Amino acid sequence: MQTEIITALQDMIGQELRPHSASGFGRWLGGKLIAIEYGSLSISYEVQPEMCNPTNKLHGGVSAAMIDEVMGMLLYCMQLPVLYVTVSLNTDYFYSAKQGETVIVTGKVCKQGKSIINLEGTITNEAGKVLVKASSNYAATSTQLN
Repeated sequence: MQTEIITALQDMIGQELRPHSASGFGRWLGGKLIAIEYGSLSISYEVQPEMCNPTNKLHGGVSAAMIDEVMGMLLYCMQLPVLYVTVSLNTDYFYSAKQGETVIVTGKVCKQGKSIINLEGTITNEAGKVLVKASSNYAATSTQLN
């Protein structure tokens, strides 16, 4: 399935998302659009100093927030009739990313029910090594979008 937003974003692959993000956090993160289709979205980010812990590695909380941001953006791009919000986010950390490295964050819909959507997210390095893996549930709200 294709939506107007997905079609528009497909023309922006490789471009910076900062000026186009609907969220303040998304504008802070920046990022470049890597790939988008209905049910899947990938964005690359350069690990900035303010994203790091004291050892100059990507902070775990920022990793989780990146995944949540990409998953939320994906659901928005799917142009669902109501707003969905995060109700759970389970994150496993395998390896770290250093300041200055580029990471790729991908969100994918696993199962879409009537009121809950289950997604998976990953953060990989440019070589494709999985650094972080997450699963999340988003619940439908009464806020109409379309």
